Amino acid sequence: MALGKQSEHHGLAHMHTGPESIEEFEETIDELKTAIFDAWEDTEVDSLKNLLHSMPRRLFEVASKEGGPIGLL
Repeated sequence: MALGKQSEHHGLAHMHTGPESIEEFEETIDELKTAIFDAWEDTEVDSLKNLLHSMPRRLFEVASKEGGPIGLL
């Protein structure tokens, strides 16, 4: 079976639609890497500092909710 073709499996495997060939898969990975690097370069240092400084509070919230969801930043 080629990459990206639907299989006879049920659930998520049945819904898979991806690259049709190894070449397309490699191209998709390269595009993802580029997007990640671009997003990282566009991230403001102050945003990262805010996330870092809010981590103890957010970890405490997660622990107090026994792993449940917490509010947004």
